[in-house]
Amino acid sequence: MVYGSTEKSVHENSYGRCLSFLLASQGFDFTMEHVQSNGRADILAKHPAMVCVFELKVDEPVDKAFAQIRKKGYAEPYRADGRPIWLIGLSFDSKTRRLVDCAAERFDGSN
Repeated sequence: MVYGSTEKSVHENSYGRCLSFLLASQGFDFTMEHVQSNGRADILAKHPAMVCVFELKVDEPVDKAFAQIRKKGYAEPYRADGRPIWLIGLSFDSKTRRLVDCAAERFDGSN
């Protein structure tokens, strides 16, 4: 008998679904695969106190997540909102299926 996941690989959406439960429990209104004119942020989460742009990577460094957020301008549409904007990169290991690196930084428009 085989227990656990039998998938050969885990897509970043699998991790995003788990994260979405945590965001919902903390009062965030979120959209997964948030479509913009130049790409899709993995998760856009809005809270009365902030806006968070998440980019998830599997078997890639968290720096690559930040590079994608900046290159695609995922945070730009929310600059006029008035709330602080946080860029959050998460990196997961496909073998252990664990979070191996994470980083967050406040977006100020010059990032």
